[in-house]
Amino acid sequence: MKSRSIVLAAALAVLPAAPALAQAKMVDLTDPMNVAMALEDAGYDAEVKTSEKGSPYIVSHANGSEFIIRLYGCEEQIKCTSLEFFSRWEPQPWFTAELANEWNSSKRFMFVSVNEKGELMQSMDLPGSGPVSFDYFADALDWYVTIDGQFNEWLEAREPDKKTK
Repeated sequence: MKSRSIVLAAALAVLPAAPALAQAKMVDLTDPMNVAMALEDAGYDAEVKTSEKGSPYIVSHANGSEFIIRLYGCEEQIKCTSLEFFSRWEPQPWFTAELANEWNSSKRFMFVSVNEKGELMQSMDLPGSGPVSFDYFADALDWYVTIDGQFNEWLEAREPDKKTK
């Protein structure tokens, strides 16, 4: 009976330490430098830049092309309220609203549009109102990269030159 008590006491002594072991690494998405470091921690390159309007953004690469993380609602280039994963393609005659709508009609989170210049744009928003776990950020990043890869394949299959070959 005594050995059970000792084992139970030892087990209970470890319990208060368990939450400390389970604490998640946090990322403050309101600060562009923290977002860039989280990108690098997830295995991506990250270069923080500033737009002509003074808004911070981060340039990175996946699936053989560039993508940008644009930060919004920033005060003095920090304390940003949200971010957007963003990619853009040079204008093509076949980039139409109908093409974008075809993608958007079956996808929920990654939005595609064509601007007035004829550029195809892809975006996915992520709230950035404070700290989130690194795992949450890395999962959102992985989700973006995965869907971006699927979009690239989808787009290539619709390219007029590819369809006739």
